[in-house]
Amino acid sequence: MASQTFSQEEISEMLQKAKGAVEADIIESVKNDIKWALDQAVNDAVKKTVEAFLKEEITPQIMESLRASKGVIVQEAIAAAHEMASSLAAKMAELLAKNLERDYTAKSIFKAMFD
Repeated sequence: MASQTFSQEEISEMLQKAKGAVEADIIESVKNDIKWALDQAVNDAVKKTVEAFLKEEITPQIMESLRASKGVIVQEAIAAAHEMASSLAAKMAELLAKNLERDYTAKSIFKAMFD
């Protein structure tokens, strides 16, 4: 395959024709970079604003409400702890009874087999 050679004039003409497309691509790339940077700046600003609002306005009101309900919250937590302890004790007793029954049954079977 023979290689094609271009004259200086042909090369200049091709570059001149491509100049507009290259410039348009560069401009589009710059626009996209600027848009991305603005989007990031807006997102950061909104995030900081919302965080500040929550910290300064909402959190104190939630804390105030929790403090006002502290007695009820503590009573409910204690009741829940007692309920969990009772449930745990009942389950442990049930498992112990099953284990004892299983041990007694195994003992009875071995005794019957070897006596």
